[in-house]
Amino acid sequence: MSERKGGFLAALRRLLGRKTSADVTRGVTVAPGWVPPKDIAKVKYLKDRASQKFKVDPLVRKKRRRLWIVAGALTVVLAGLTWWGVAVMLRGAIPEFLIGTWRTDDERYANRRFELLEDQVVFQVGDTAIAVERYPVMRVRSRGSSRGRVYRVRYLGPDREPIDFNFIVESGNVIRLANQMEFAWRRTGPPSPRPRGGFLLP
Repeated sequence: MSERKGGFLAALRRLLGRKTSADVTRGVTVAPGWVPPKDIAKVKYLKDRASQKFKVDPLVRKKRRRLWIVAGALTVVLAGLTWWGVAVMLRGAIPEFLIGTWRTDDERYANRRFELLEDQVVFQVGDTAIAVERYPVMRVRSRGSSRGRVYRVRYLGPDREPIDFNFIVESGNVIRLANQMEFAWRRTGPPSPRPRGGFLLP
């Protein structure tokens, strides 16, 4: 009797359109997209869990945005410092042993001197500060020769035109200018203090 009752109820449910799990396992054809009630709950649970997984707290999102901004700023600063360092290396600088004030014993240049700084070339006629001319160094190149080390210091002149200051450094820290090889210039002391207003360009 129970088997007949079960068969009758199952047939009645099939006629009314309700599907049972037994019908699915027996290979009964069901409507497209139809999911058993237990599976519907499981699918809903998985969807809710996935949505919570990708949902970000506004405070966390704000912190992440700040971190990205800081990282971008640091990248820009590092790139700028790298570019500046490469530019300095390519430009070169006046060696430390040449930095100072240079004079000659020749009477014709008794009131004249020139100074070499790491980034400046200074010329002075007389002992007054008004006659001082300071020019920024653009580039320094050197090579060896039979007489000593040849230096070519390119600086920015008074008309904003590049000028080459060429000299040879002999043993004993003697400098001879390329256009006046007969005069020996020797270092007599450190360079004069830098002016507070920056370069004194004529």
